[in-house]
Amino acid sequence: MTKLNLDQLTNLNLLLSVDGIGPGKIRNLLSKFRTTDKILSADSNSLMQVEGISTNLANRIRASVRTREKLKFEISKELDLLSKMHAGIISIWDEDYPPLLKKIYDPPLVLYLKGRLTESDNFSVAVVGTRRPTNYGKLQ
Repeated sequence: MTKLNLDQLTNLNLLLSVDGIGPGKIRNLLSKFRTTDKILSADSNSLMQVEGISTNLANRIRASVRTREKLKFEISKELDLLSKMHAGIISIWDEDYPPLLKKIYDPPLVLYLKGRLTESDNFSVAVVGTRRPTNYGKLQ
């Protein structure tokens, strides 16, 4: 479904798992580094040159790399499960990502989808949530 491969999905999920990083900061990082691989291999000083990335946040990004292989294994299992459920993931960079959703402020970078999007879905309503809510989100 998605044009992102396992490594790209792993990197994206790894960045999203860093406390203090959301879609906006990932977009800022990608505008400088162009790929998630380059973001995760960058040193702290280079990361801090990106708007919104503090010393503390740069250090958390660097530390997150240690969990990459475990996360890659988990994502691989999740993709297998999604396939068995005839479901999948689409990213904001995919052609079939809903065009109107792209236009909202801070659209989600990935969507989990069961079935296929059709022309009639262009004016649908959907509930978008997170699999890893922040503490603040859990309280709401």
